[in-house]
Amino acid sequence: AGVIECLHAEIMRMQTDFARMTSAEQEAKEKFEESEAELNGRVMALEQENEDLKARICHRPEDHELVPGLQQTLKEQLEQRQKGQQKEEEMARVQGLLRERD
Repeated sequence: AGVIECLHAEIMRMQTDFARMTSAEQEAKEKFEESEAELNGRVMALEQENEDLKARICHRPEDHELVPGLQQTLKEQLEQRQKGQQKEEEMARVQGLLRERD
């Protein structure tokens, strides 16, 4: 009779452990699904934000300039330098001609 009671107690303990494990597994599964849903929502929001930014850049290219007007300023400076270089070259040519004449 003692063996049967022992086995019965062991079976009851195993059933309790199994129920605890099943409950913990279910809880973990629910937490995972919640986390997964939250992450999917965040991914979708980031993808939408990315699409919005792409659309802004395509429609208004000046929006993607880090410093507004910088591109135009640099272009103007380059043109001024090129004009200055052309003037210097012309002056050197004229001075060369004057030296040859003297």
